[in-house]
Amino acid sequence: MGTYILFSLILFTIGSLVGIRKKKISVPYIVVSLIAALAIFGINTLKIPMISWHTPAGYLEAVLFFGIMYSFAFIENDNAKDNLPTLISFVISGVVMVGIWASGWSIFRANKQQKILQVTEMADTMLHISPVPLEKMCIINATVARNLVAQKLGELQNKYVLGEFRKQSLTGSFKITEFNGNETEVHFDNQIVFVAPLEHGGFFKWFRNRYTEGYALVNASDPSEYYLVKAVNGQELKLKYLESGYFGNFIRRHVRMKYPHLIADDYGIELDNHGMPFNTVTILENKFGFGTKVVKGSLIVDVQTGEIKEYSLEETPDWVNLVCPQDVTQKQIYYWGEYIHGWWNPSQKDRKEASPGMDIVYNSDGCSYYVGIQAKKTESSSSSTSTIGYMMIDTRTGQATFYAREGINEVTAKAAMLAEPSIANAVKLGTVFLDDAVFYMVDGLHTYFATFISPIDNMPKFFGFCNAETKEIVGIGATLQEAKAAYLKSAAQYKQRTSLKSGNSSDTIKKTVTVSEKVQEGNCYYFRFKETGKRVFYAYGELLPEVRWRADKVIIGYRNTEDALTPLTSYSPVE
Repeated sequence: MGTYILFSLILFTIGSLVGIRKKKISVPYIVVSLIAALAIFGINTLKIPMISWHTPAGYLEAVLFFGIMYSFAFIENDNAKDNLPTLISFVISGVVMVGIWASGWSIFRANKQQKILQVTEMADTMLHISPVPLEKMCIINATVARNLVAQKLGELQNKYVLGEFRKQSLTGSFKITEFNGNETEVHFDNQIVFVAPLEHGGFFKWFRNRYTEGYALVNASDPSEYYLVKAVNGQELKLKYLESGYFGNFIRRHVRMKYPHLIADDYGIELDNHGMPFNTVTILENKFGFGTKVVKGSLIVDVQTGEIKEYSLEETPDWVNLVCPQDVTQKQIYYWGEYIHGWWNPSQKDRKEASPGMDIVYNSDGCSYYVGIQAKKTESSSSSTSTIGYMMIDTRTGQATFYAREGINEVTAKAAMLAEPSIANAVKLGTVFLDDAVFYMVDGLHTYFATFISPIDNMPKFFGFCNAETKEIVGIGATLQEAKAAYLKSAAQYKQRTSLKSGNSSDTIKKTVTVSEKVQEGNCYYFRFKETGKRVFYAYGELLPEVRWRADKVIIGYRNTEDALTPLTSYSPVE
């Protein structure tokens, strides 16, 4: 509060001093100066405090103040010489603001902006991205989560409304009590959940209640698990500092009043390992004027007590998922790809850009933003549907890794899933629609996963997998297990087809072997041979009909790879 009083007093004093002309005090001028200073104080007190020299708002207030003063002075006395002090104050404040703003223009800072995102290039993603079990894959989005919890809102008797959902990975065990009195022991092991606070429905509801009594919790991997939580481990919840609060209870104003010198952004509810709600806030710092920002740390706000703790990136608690805001990360990716050879690059040489869509992916190693990277489109080039690689950016530290690997983007993957014969009719009739595609590692395959959702009840009806390297490998099913089985079968068939096409290449091996084990699963046959140890080979009957025959000795052909599961390119029984 003292900062805003001091700022207003400084403006008033300057305004009053320039109102003294030739030892004669202009009373109307000083009155207007006082009113303008009080108005600025009121704006910063009743609304989000704007005075901060880290943003254009503080400078803009000074410019507006002196603009008002000069306009009034000109109306009162159109003598340019008498109004010169006010005009100088107005011009100086404006020049300072424009100068700081212009200092961040990319034409001057392109080379430094390009290096803000520190990117490590990797070749083998298998070593760095761990697979996610089916039971931990996210099969619903925030809209589905909201519709599920809406079924329980009747228990609140219109007392509260649902706030914004945030997705997080949660580990912990705790007992929750719902509004209907049900008590449940919940256990999460690196499980993806959606969390949303209960918010006030307006000013009068805030004035009457002053706090809300809990939050909504939805398991993103199992839509049958959704709760309206009123108490955790027997402790009743009283969420006071919220987006729907007013005056001192407005979360953004509460943080700004305690930390007026910081740039705070990306507010959102997350649960700690004990199920208690906190608002996690990102601390940003300006680089090169106002336009470029970097992440410096986090603020953790206890939404019940208002206590705020400041952390560096390294010290941020492990349970916090999102520290780096998505919009800041996207801007840094843009700089990295756009200014590879500086601001002036008319030939577009080596320029890269993010493919459509950016999502958060979870695995046992943590939480990252995923985005495909493609060559920069030019006016003469057509819209690109392929990628030259993809990037994973740690949502806590901002560390980025680029994997150079050709493939398809999310748009192409979704189109391939929609075109599958098993689902195309339902899509055409409008009985399902496809949610956003999310990247996963599935049995060593780079994969896009998406859910087909019914528009009637917003619940998942089918699941789809599409390979991130080719749109020819797709699997659709009514359950995750069916979809994955169809996907792996499609991958095996594709792999065998491509192996057959290149069977005469120099890396193809042919040898006579003895069959030690043969297993049939549908139309797929798996083999082990005495001469190849534990290595497993496979082939599909429609591609190599000879595998259906019984034989002890055979001549096989296969490509010289290190895959544990190897497709056969040829199979001939020895007579």
